[in-house]
Amino acid sequence: MHILNLEEAPSRIEQLAQWHHSEWSHLSSDGRLETRIHKMTSYLGDDFIPTTYIGEKEGELVGSAAIKTKKDRLIKII
Repeated sequence: MHILNLEEAPSRIEQLAQWHHSEWSHLSSDGRLETRIHKMTSYLGDDFIPTTYIGEKEGELVGSAAIKTKKDRLIKII
């Protein structure tokens, strides 16, 4: 398995957002897939938290992990 920052594979955002939407949209006040895609895209950047890492195996997306702040704020790492 290969682990990489989602910033390195932005083409995976739509698939990953669909997975997250299927699992957790009921917990969001705005449960729209488009909102989730926009939010994930806004987090791209290796010097920001929140950030997302993905796992790929044999060229397929197999999972993800996110580092987030408690209030889901964008924080620049210095």
